[in-house]
Amino acid sequence: MDVISIMCAQSAEDYFEKIESLAEDGNAAAQCGLGTMYINGTFVDKDEDKAMEWFLRASGQGSAEAASKLGIAYYCGIGTEIDYGEAFRWFSLASDRGHGPSDIYLAWMYANGQGTQRNAAGAMFHLFRALEAADSGDVSTQTHLGHIYMMENDVFGRDVEKASCYLTLAALQEDPDAQYSLGTLYADGSWERHSIHKARMWLGRAVSNGCKEAEYALATLGHGTPATPRL
Repeated sequence: MDVISIMCAQSAEDYFEKIESLAEDGNAAAQCGLGTMYINGTFVDKDEDKAMEWFLRASGQGSAEAASKLGIAYYCGIGTEIDYGEAFRWFSLASDRGHGPSDIYLAWMYANGQGTQRNAAGAMFHLFRALEAADSGDVSTQTHLGHIYMMENDVFGRDVEKASCYLTLAALQEDPDAQYSLGTLYADGSWERHSIHKARMWLGRAVSNGCKEAEYALATLGHGTPATPRL
């Protein structure tokens, strides 16, 4: 191992220990961050059970982000069994705490009758709440809306122009997920606004902001291997 690798390893270990210490002291943001590290295996061995424990502790202190992550866990079966009813409950709590992306999830669940009765009015209510959050500058909601509009779905409908609009708003605020997805969108040869130059620019900015997926997308850009948007 070279000196730089050792320095990076030490830095990663120090970072994890600082977050862990803050979490143990009751910092809700650190608790949610620690849960995210455990769920992704970042700077620590992946442990979904510990992730769920830290998300629960953070949510117990009022963290909207942690409540939303618990909703995702129950919706996708991460660290627990799939339970749409529990997912709906956690997303509702996160929404009540002002978490814009959770309104997107609730709109989806109301429209599809997942964890609740199918309810078009409920779906529209939460969609409008998400749009208001995005229009007010909420970066996470902008990125999530950009992703959902890139997908073929019966709830929001695929709308590449809306996707590019919301992703651009978030990308300009240096959100690496939005920059990566915007880069893949510009790299898509079927899009009328296809631009290798803009694809390279946004993927490069995503790499600078730590997005690992963007490194591969940037390396293969223009070589016949399509990038995959992060949805």
